[in-house]
Amino acid sequence: MASELRCGIVGPARSRNGLGPYLARFAEAAGLRVVAAAGRDSERTAAACASLAAALGHAVAPHATLAAMLAVERLDALIVATPALAHRAALELALAHGCAVLCEKPLVAPQESAAIEPLLDGFLARGLALVENCQWPFTLPAFRALWPGLAPSARSFAMGLSPAERGPAMLEDSLSHFVSLAQAIVRIDARSAVRVPTPARIGAADSAAVLECEFVAEGSVLCGRLELSVVEHQPRPAWYAIDGHRVDRAIEMPGYRLAFETGDGRRKGFEDPMRDLVYGFAALVRSPALDRIRAESESIRHRARLYHAILDACRRAAR
Repeated sequence: MASELRCGIVGPARSRNGLGPYLARFAEAAGLRVVAAAGRDSERTAAACASLAAALGHAVAPHATLAAMLAVERLDALIVATPALAHRAALELALAHGCAVLCEKPLVAPQESAAIEPLLDGFLARGLALVENCQWPFTLPAFRALWPGLAPSARSFAMGLSPAERGPAMLEDSLSHFVSLAQAIVRIDARSAVRVPTPARIGAADSAAVLECEFVAEGSVLCGRLELSVVEHQPRPAWYAIDGHRVDRAIEMPGYRLAFETGDGRRKGFEDPMRDLVYGFAALVRSPALDRIRAESESIRHRARLYHAILDACRRAAR
């Protein structure tokens, strides 16, 4: 019998926009036994562990810090569900302890972009999976089921998201989703670039923004448009369109059942894309094929490069 794969989570009790409990439950279902969690608030961490224990059917040990958790727990994998400012330190600790990581997006805080290359190189050198939580590409089969006649080479796409935070944070939090969807529509590699003719100009109190850019890849141009409008509570509206063919996400509560709807009344249900992403991560932890780890690393590398190019252009425009 194969040995048990043990998983920890840092940030299990994040209260605003927090995905920690969902990620932990999907990891458990995918065969990663969630045995421990760490958070900076000991009371909330203990409560989160008690809640997870009730849901998973076994104890989840609380720890005051990630370092303390890694010092006493033998972990094969780590879920990083903290705000972005804590990502870099968590990734460096996980790498030092030989843990594969599923990390909330963006991979590191925007001001720490110089850390991305060394982190990716370090995980790759040790044959450890590093996956960023970008889920939207997993919804494309449902989109294509509703719009089966689209040409294979798209010329444009648009996306509408509803972040919870105002000001520049709404772009920083949403941009990974936008770029990851572009990656799924057109092949983006080291030769690809992004042009930003219409950057988002976002003030500290702004609750809406529009960004237009052009992804130059494989000798073609994919025009992208991102529309952001703050919605503080779930369920938050979201949609995207490829070459003018649009789907809107519908969330049926309770149960969090997902579907896409079209303007002409058609509807297609689909599994939570976070589930598919976590299952893929668990498969890499279970069978760490270097070619798949390298492909994931390169995807993050190219996404991060374009993410920061767009963010820099928007910052310059806002001055």
